[in-house]
Amino acid sequence: MPAAIDPHASPVADLRIAATAPIAVVDRDGFVESRHEGIVAMVAPDGSTLVAAGDVDAPFLARSALKPLFAATIAERLGLAGPELALASGSIVGRAEQVEVATAMAARLGVDAATLRCPPRRTRWMDAPSRLGAICVGKHVAVAAAAALVPAEEDGADRAYTDPAHPIQVELRAAVEQRTGVASTATATDGCSAPVYASSVLGMARAVRGLAGDAALGAVGAAMREHAWLVEGPGAPDTVLMERLGVTAKFGAEGTAVVVAPDGTAVVVKVADGSRRPGAPVALALLEQAGAIPSGSLATVAPELGILQHGGSAVVGSLRPLL
Repeated sequence: MPAAIDPHASPVADLRIAATAPIAVVDRDGFVESRHEGIVAMVAPDGSTLVAAGDVDAPFLARSALKPLFAATIAERLGLAGPELALASGSIVGRAEQVEVATAMAARLGVDAATLRCPPRRTRWMDAPSRLGAICVGKHVAVAAAAALVPAEEDGADRAYTDPAHPIQVELRAAVEQRTGVASTATATDGCSAPVYASSVLGMARAVRGLAGDAALGAVGAAMREHAWLVEGPGAPDTVLMERLGVTAKFGAEGTAVVVAPDGTAVVVKVADGSRRPGAPVALALLEQAGAIPSGSLATVAPELGILQHGGSAVVGSLRPLL
């Protein structure tokens, strides 16, 4: 039986969000009903800082927003491209057609679904629970396949591919550090059981701008935009942003949002209360201000992002970015 967890304990105190800033409010008929705080960084295509709100250098967990960085690290050796590359970078809703791509990808790479360490999941599009329907299945299939290509360890250890000490995880952590320019101060366990490595909001912004560029990370971004339905799902926020606005978007659990404009201007938002709601709207508003995306872009996708406030059938307010 697992040991009890003390909800008041703070074993990784350096991961506490310290200095935050007000980033959005929700108004209803002009009355400010709630407020979100967080940490936000926007960088130009050359990596220079355009906006820094809150402690952008504090350690934080980007969660699933790290997936594109992981995918770029192992894509070439696995021959990942197109739908497979998008899936490896995505967090799927579990539609039947997404599970079909995951199943075919696992078969091509010689990965037995029973060996995957992501939790089984059953969605309304599936007949039975399956690890191939897990939200992080693309990452798990890709990392498991890459781990199988690693030579046997000299110490004879037979580590799972999700063990932070496994050579593939050591490589992925190093890749995150190299792309962000930030030494990772902590490793935590993601909801899918795989390791997640601490970085900083500013470091992530500088890393993800490459999703609009060339080379390995640019290829990942191109695959995500072309096959946006495999990054989240039809009608879901990240897919909507990519299909409607041409940006590259990836959320991470507990309030991380990454949005990269076509020119490489990049915004990373970490919401202090863990809510997903304000992340993408704040990022889009900043990209509009920078001239990186057309004015009015946020307004065109506001209904799909769920930020409009209703009184019956009338719109009576909205979430409003403050930066």
